[in-house]
Amino acid sequence: MNNLKSYGSLSKVDSVQINGMDIDTNIFLNMNSYPTKEIYDDENNKNDGNHNIKNFQAYKAMYEESINNPEAFWGNLAKNNLIWYKLFTKVFLGNFKKGNINWFVNGKINACENCVDRWVEKDPNKIALIWEQDCPDQYKKITYQKLLEKTCKVANLLKLIGVKKQDTVTIYLPMIPELIYSMLACVRIGAIHNVVFAGYSAASLSDRIIDSRSTVLITSDFGLRGGKLTKLKQIADVAMDMCGMIQTCIVFKNKTKMKDKNIQIKTPMENPIYNFTSFDSNSAQNFTINNSNDFIQIKSTHSHQSDHQNDFSLQQEDNNYTKNSNMSYTTSMYYHDNNLNHINTNKNNDHYNNNLNNKNYLNNNINDQSPMYVHTMNHNDNNDDNNNNNNNNNVDDDNNSNIQNDEQSYFNQQNNTYNKNDHSDDNNKNKGKTTLHKKITKNNPINHKISYSEKSYSKELINTDMVNNDNQFGDLKTKKKFININNIITCNQNGYSTNKQYFPEPDKNSTSNFDETLCVLKKGRDIDGTALLKNMRSYCPIEYVDSEDFLFLLYTSGSTGKPKGVAHTTAGYLLYAYTTCKYIFDVKENDIFGCVADIGWVTGHTYVLYGPLLNGITTVIFSSIPTYPDCGRYWSLIQTHKVTQFYTAPTALRALMKYGDEWIQKYDLSSCRILGSVGEPINPETWRWYYNVVGKKKCTIVDTYWQTETGGIVIAPIPHLFSMKPGCASLPFLGVQLEILDSKTLQPLSGNNVCGLLCIKSPWPGMLRTVYGNHQRLIKTYFTMCPNYYFTGDGAFRDEDGYYWISGRIDDTLNVAGHRLGAAEIEHALVQHFYIAEAAVVSFHHNVKGEGILCFVVKKKGDIKNYSKGITDIVNSNNNNNRNELHNNSPFLICSNNITDIEEFKKNFTDEKLIEQLKLYVRQVIGPIATPDLICVVPDLPKTRSGKIVRRILRCIANGITDFGDISTVSNYEVIETINNTLIECKKKLKHIEIKK
Repeated sequence: MNNLKSYGSLSKVDSVQINGMDIDTNIFLNMNSYPTKEIYDDENNKNDGNHNIKNFQAYKAMYEESINNPEAFWGNLAKNNLIWYKLFTKVFLGNFKKGNINWFVNGKINACENCVDRWVEKDPNKIALIWEQDCPDQYKKITYQKLLEKTCKVANLLKLIGVKKQDTVTIYLPMIPELIYSMLACVRIGAIHNVVFAGYSAASLSDRIIDSRSTVLITSDFGLRGGKLTKLKQIADVAMDMCGMIQTCIVFKNKTKMKDKNIQIKTPMENPIYNFTSFDSNSAQNFTINNSNDFIQIKSTHSHQSDHQNDFSLQQEDNNYTKNSNMSYTTSMYYHDNNLNHINTNKNNDHYNNNLNNKNYLNNNINDQSPMYVHTMNHNDNNDDNNNNNNNNNVDDDNNSNIQNDEQSYFNQQNNTYNKNDHSDDNNKNKGKTTLHKKITKNNPINHKISYSEKSYSKELINTDMVNNDNQFGDLKTKKKFININNIITCNQNGYSTNKQYFPEPDKNSTSNFDETLCVLKKGRDIDGTALLKNMRSYCPIEYVDSEDFLFLLYTSGSTGKPKGVAHTTAGYLLYAYTTCKYIFDVKENDIFGCVADIGWVTGHTYVLYGPLLNGITTVIFSSIPTYPDCGRYWSLIQTHKVTQFYTAPTALRALMKYGDEWIQKYDLSSCRILGSVGEPINPETWRWYYNVVGKKKCTIVDTYWQTETGGIVIAPIPHLFSMKPGCASLPFLGVQLEILDSKTLQPLSGNNVCGLLCIKSPWPGMLRTVYGNHQRLIKTYFTMCPNYYFTGDGAFRDEDGYYWISGRIDDTLNVAGHRLGAAEIEHALVQHFYIAEAAVVSFHHNVKGEGILCFVVKKKGDIKNYSKGITDIVNSNNNNNRNELHNNSPFLICSNNITDIEEFKKNFTDEKLIEQLKLYVRQVIGPIATPDLICVVPDLPKTRSGKIVRRILRCIANGITDFGDISTVSNYEVIETINNTLIECKKKLKHIEIKK
């Protein structure tokens, strides 16, 4: 049996080679460095226990059934908690051997119906979304009814341009409601959504478009986050030119209110880092670090500076970003490009070309009598969303312009023809209970006079069959008049028009709906989605799909450098998202779920969109960052919206810890019951701060472990049922059977106090089904290294109580003098110091040891405190000599409650003394082999917009490499120069260390 003294490692996650070298005992988490005996129970918790599971015994019975009889367990949950058009005939088929996994076989279902329609029928006025904009006093509440209407409008627009069942639609949007509408619209019509994080570069977007075989892109004119404006459409333009795949690009106007006059404008043309792409390796080589103020030097000539950058003024916001009752276009916007059929698809995608016969898409029988594009007057369209008092701009408005009065009789007639039973009923409206059809159409009464403000700027779009049917018109004169004032359009299956006028030709005197310094629409390809939605019908019939039809693709990095398109299917993912959200976050009917992740990542998919909406609760869309406009932004969010579950990343928490506790003390966080952590293992000191300061010892901390591939959480404590340990993921979720394998023999390890490779023994509904277009990569990556298991790529330690501690990626290791050490363990030891907020550990070339250990640490800011309950147990009592040595030099590390020692240290504090103590502590808790060769104190670490540390850049700096590759996702790239200069200074002090040039 394996123990803490011998095990091996994997070299690469995408490799099938197992490195059989014995490695140091501390590559995995171990009892000497982690507080396995520091236990927190719910004694002081203000809440009255778990609301969904009675007690731990009940949970244990559920877990045992989920493992011993998974088909009965998951089958019952699926039948009782999802809406089915056709019930499945078999719960599960397949195994891990060939990666052939199928859940709920032969079932027919629709994700949008389960997320939205069912709740509209129950309570249409319940708030579904709270959109928290970049400025904290700007937010918008969207009801389930409004969510359904907006989703249906986007769905009808997608159908208009030819999107069909199981087509892939790529979405490149910031955190705005249109992102939610677009995702739900895709799944409503059975299409696959492929969301690309709005911080990715043009080349990253292009790669994902090509790999997903997408011909439709949805984007926005700009993104605004943390006071920084990004010209998103311009990035998309570059990507579309690169890939040559996109035939139709829908552009939504970002209706974010911009109050900050100091907003920084970012664009791929103006910001050189966006040019460092896989398509442009020469530019990457020209990225250099020097001591000048403008440290980004671009020698390449293909960084196109916009002539309009300096002309754009936020003082024009009243004209550019508020309601305008006369929305219009540039004269070049909507002319059909006759050369559209000759769009370049020769670059990297010859095999995607197809010869589809032209077909009048609109003639494909819309069976509900009324055409897709019936003009619908929603009187309450500007009123039924609940806005805060500070937001005077209704961002969900439907801006209308003029239609000639002689159209009036026809529209009234059509409302009478197609919506006979849909008269407004004040009594029903007051009661809030009407038929579903009435709730989602809200058509104008037959005899109502249409005012100019209620009419759309463009002509009505109708089914060609209506024009050809004389019975639809009283006489030929009426028919001729109607044809003259309407554009009859046809779409083929490729999504572009076969008629000369694809969309209504704009008025020659009209102006663009977009600020042209931000966004210009290309003729024949780009369409104004915001304007066109006003003519879309607010109901779209549901397209039911098979349980195993794809729901979405989400691309994640692979060690080969080529993104992996993780493919999730419909029924299994929906059930797992519903179940994990309900039980792990102890969801109640009126909860407000505050997951602050970006939807461009899997956390946003599962716990911003699908999990909360499947449970029928309110979810928050957070469009900013934790430190904008100040470090109280998260806590202000909780107080303002009465958030009940808050879910964020340890990186964000560590960043906020640096600024002290005063930001938290300003706000009332009493509404919050659950505090969640996601993205990486949370270090114990941050966990204690989260529990003691943020949660005031009254909230349950759920430290969640999962991956893009798992679809949802696989390890986490269940609130009020499990004891909590700082930094511990705890126990597996329902249906998840964990195994720890010996890294050399690949045999499962029984009992506790063992560590090795973390694997999952049997399939669960939420897991990925394939790597899109490359099923062999799925088998090689996840099922080959550890046969008959799903290999997570992570190491883990199972302690004496059976709790699981995650060490991080197996391939994130250091080879020091023939010993393989885990970077995560060294980082953990460093952040135990009360003065350290963050740490990142990388290797560098060492003349003697081969690789040396280089640590970058960030000090806390503000009032420095220690939140540990007492961690005297973390130092091995057997090492008395080292223990005494450590205590003599830094006694507060042994007894962190000794505030006198902390204050004494702060009086005589220097970076040199801090570095000396950090080295000593790492030596003690891990061993002499792990003693850092070099520690650099830096102001910050390079991070992505989602808050993850970009260790790849630190490795480059450590080894003198100036080509960082694509760094377009780095939010604070200016810190790179500072880190490089700090390393140079540290290196001068240690002459025996030579960093490879």
